Amino acid sequence: MKMLLNTLYGSGAWDEKFSQLFEFRPGETENRVINLYPEAAYQTFEGFGGAITEAAGYVYSQMDEKDKNAVMEAYFATSGMNYRFVRIPIDSCDFSLGQYEGFERVEKYIIPMLRDAEKAHGSPLGIMLAPWSPPAKWKTSGIREQGGSLKREHYAEYAAYLCDYIEWYKNQGFLVTRLSLQNEAHAVQTWDSCVWTAAEQKEFLRDFMWPEMEKRGMAGIEIYLWDHNKERVYEWLRDVVDEITDKMVAGIAFHWYSGDQYANIAEIARRYPAIDPLDSWSHYNSVIEQKRVEAARAILRKGNEVGQMMKVVGEEGTSIGDFIVYLKAEFLDAVYLQQNAFSESDASTPVERQRIMFDVVEQALLAKLPFGDKDKDKARSFFMDMQQAFIDWNDKKMGSQEFESQKKSLLEKLGAVAAK
Repeated sequence: MKMLLNTLYGSGAWDEKFSQLFEFRPGETENRVINLYPEAAYQTFEGFGGAITEAAGYVYSQMDEKDKNAVMEAYFATSGMNYRFVRIPIDSCDFSLGQYEGFERVEKYIIPMLRDAEKAHGSPLGIMLAPWSPPAKWKTSGIREQGGSLKREHYAEYAAYLCDYIEWYKNQGFLVTRLSLQNEAHAVQTWDSCVWTAAEQKEFLRDFMWPEMEKRGMAGIEIYLWDHNKERVYEWLRDVVDEITDKMVAGIAFHWYSGDQYANIAEIARRYPAIDPLDSWSHYNSVIEQKRVEAARAILRKGNEVGQMMKVVGEEGTSIGDFIVYLKAEFLDAVYLQQNAFSESDASTPVERQRIMFDVVEQALLAKLPFGDKDKDKARSFFMDMQQAFIDWNDKKMGSQEFESQKKSLLEKLGAVAAK
């Protein structure tokens, strides 16, 4: 087998490249091995997505119907790349025809493309909204570009402004699942930009943004910090998250533009196991009531923490109570978050089926199980049996006799253990 590797340099033009030809021969590949270990699993990918900006919407509007359909099928259809998420700027950004504030140009260019994307996908897309700059009149600079900062006296107004944006999309029938507090919080750009310190963003989040979202029933929408390069990602999280703001932060968003800095990402996973860009629950809020989602999420967070602790003290140093929480979190992740409870995929599973599945999962999470300190192996076996039973249930057609029979079997299995 031969492989041609082209490395671009300089301006990145195709004629500025260094080419290497690798030839793999039997018995001579030891120093060129690429090892793949399927059993060594780490993160679970929720899916992929792209940005819908005014510039993208404008170019899309110039296409004929044939080309539009080809683009939508390629990116958003389940037969194509199956994009499930979109990132949309709040007001103008560097990918806009010009600066704007408000919804007139959003309606003209972004919304038509977004509606076609959802039509091609066959179900709602998860939307992440991200501001590049607050309204110019509220900034120290008085302009949208060249950085500047948000004046503190406008923190409350700006929090309401961002919530108004979320509400506007909701009223158009779209599903906003995530909010970035600021695109590139340390960048002074020739386009729309705004500079924050970690202390400023923490105050804004804790005292203004989160209270406003709670007041409007938006606490289930995930908030992401930083949204900038990897170099400062760990220290930003360290300086913003504490025992008060922890519940407000779903994850840390970061860009891949510069440097390696992979150690920063690993450090986040090590020190903040309950704050993970993949720990996403907001797209369930349209299916399951928010309080129930939050209760399940709390178990997942606690289970993650116990799992990290067990790496140090081992199972023998873990109480049976903590061990049960850990098993419940693993069970939840396996049968619901990783789609084992769904017929095909999260995007295509009927809402009613998701509700039925969650009802049974929830009973397992809330059950008071009678395992003692010496019963950890029994507890593990119980949850492994329940997990396999859920996977088997997944193969049954909703509403069929087999579906109902498997559900009954699961509840009986759970009840038999809880009643001991």
